[in-house]
Formats: sequence, C-alpha cells, structure tokens
Amino acid sequence: MVKNIIFDDKFHLVNSYELRFRTLSTSNKDIICCSYKISITWYLK
Repeated sequence: MVKNIIFDDKFHLVNSYELRFRTLSTSNKDIICCSYKISITWYLK
C-alpha cells in the first residue's frame, strides 16, 4: 500500500480515491500525479 503520500488539509477529499489510483497504476509517481490533479480539481470547484 502507498503510505508515504501526504496531502495538505485542503486536499483531504482525494484520500478516498487514493486506493483507486493505486489499483490502476504500480508507479507511486503516477499515483501522486493523479491524486494531485484530482485534489486540485476538487479544491478549485
């Protein structure tokens, strides 16, 4: 499991999607990238 990803408080909504991204990719960098994009999108909305 990916346990080393730390999000800012305003990005807490992405946490529920973290496992979904993990199942789609074996690369931690891809997970961080996807999660970051999703969190930014949700926060700006």
